[in-house]
Amino acid sequence: MNPSIFLFRLSIILLPLHIFASERVGDWGPIKDVKDPHVVKIGQFAVSEYNIQSKSGLKFVNVVHGEF
Repeated sequence: MNPSIFLFRLSIILLPLHIFASERVGDWGPIKDVKDPHVVKIGQFAVSEYNIQSKSGLKFVNVVHGEF
């Protein structure tokens, strides 16, 4: 197969994938599982850091909603 034809076909396939992927960058979406241990740890960290910076006494209870 001619290399230029191969590259042309490859670009026809990859270009739409690149456009789709580049449009998705920066989109926000809801967190699907707010009870995921990683999400809970992030919430606990956020409350802890807020308490340190503002010298307040907030207490972390649970994550209700979030976006990623």
